[in-house]
Amino acid sequence: MSTVATLQPVSSAARAALYDLLRHPVAVDAAGRALDPQAQERVLELAARVAAQLRELSAGAVHLQLATRPPTLALFDEGCAVELEPAVQGSVWIALDPAASRALVDALALRHLGLRGAGEPTGAERALLEFAALACLDRCGAARLRRFVHGRELARVTLEASTSALEFDLRCGASGGRARVLVASTGQDAPLLLDPQREVDELELRVALPRLSISRAEYDGLEAGDVLLLGVESLSGFAARIELVTPGGWRVAGAELAGDCALSLTVRIGALDVRVLPRPSTTSSGVTLAPFLAARRVARTTFERWREGDELTLDKRPEAALDVFASDGARRTAELVRVAGELGLRVCSLQAAPLERA
Repeated sequence: MSTVATLQPVSSAARAALYDLLRHPVAVDAAGRALDPQAQERVLELAARVAAQLRELSAGAVHLQLATRPPTLALFDEGCAVELEPAVQGSVWIALDPAASRALVDALALRHLGLRGAGEPTGAERALLEFAALACLDRCGAARLRRFVHGRELARVTLEASTSALEFDLRCGASGGRARVLVASTGQDAPLLLDPQREVDELELRVALPRLSISRAEYDGLEAGDVLLLGVESLSGFAARIELVTPGGWRVAGAELAGDCALSLTVRIGALDVRVLPRPSTTSSGVTLAPFLAARRVARTTFERWREGDELTLDKRPEAALDVFASDGARRTAELVRVAGELGLRVCSLQAAPLERA
C-alpha cells in the first residue's frame, strides 16, 4: 500500500473548506486511483479565489460550488478551456461548458461593454474570456499559461490517462452552467467508495471496524447465515482500532468506543486526520473484508467545533446493521452475533445493496 498524504486542519476557515471536501466523493483518475487530499484542497482553494476575481471583474454575483454529481474525466465537447502549467509536473485544465461560457461572457460584456450576446461566443467575446482567465491567473499566481481552447477544439484535446477531475456548478447571476478542473494525479491508492454518487447536504460518517482476512475457499463458500468470528468478545475489544469514514471514500479520524447499545454506538473522536480510505486488497490466497457499522449526519457547525476527545453518537440500523465490502468488489449485509462468548458477523445477504440513510 502506498503512503497517502493527510490533512490536519487547524483554523476555522480550513475546517469549513474541509467540510465541503468531505461531503463529496474522493476524486479518482481514469485508472480508479485517488487524487490526494492536498491536491483536492488546492483545487477548492483555487476555485474560491477564481470566483472572487470573477465577481470583481463582472461586478456581479458569481459562485463556483463543488457539484454533488460524479465528475467526468474529460473536457467538454464545446465551450472554452485554459491549460495551465503548475509549479509541479503535469498540467491543469480549467474548462467551462457552453452554458457556463455564455453566462460568464454575458456578465463580463454587460459590465464592460453594456452588451449581451447569444449562441456561440464571438471572437470579441472569446477575448473577454481570455482576459478574465489572465486576470484570475495574475491573482492566483500558481501556474503559467499554456494555451486557450475554444468551441469544438475541446473535443480534439487528448488528456493523460492519469487525469483526475473535480466538477463545479458556475452561477453568474441567474445564468450558469458547469465548470471542470482536471489535474494529473500521482497514483495514490484506489479509494473504497461506499456510495460514490450520493448527493449530501451534510457530512455523513460511518464507523469502520478493523478489516479481517479469510481464505479464498472460505470466502467462496459463504452463504446467508454463516458467521465470521472477529476474535474479540465485544466491540470494546477493538479499542482504538475503529475509524470514522465517509461514504465517499474519506477516512476522517480515528476513534475509540465509548458506548454500545442495540440501536446506537457512541465513539470518542481522535485527532482530525483526513486521508483516502484505501480499498481492501486481494491476494491469490485470501480476501479482505471491510465492515462498516452505524451512521450519522454531522452539521457544519458541529464539525467546525470538533475537538479530540469529544463524543459522537451514531445510529445503527435495526436489521442487518453492518455493510461488509470485500476486496473483490462485492457487498454484503451482516449483523453482530455472539458465538460461545466471541463476537462475530452473521451474513444476512450475499448480494450487493446500496447503503441506506440512517
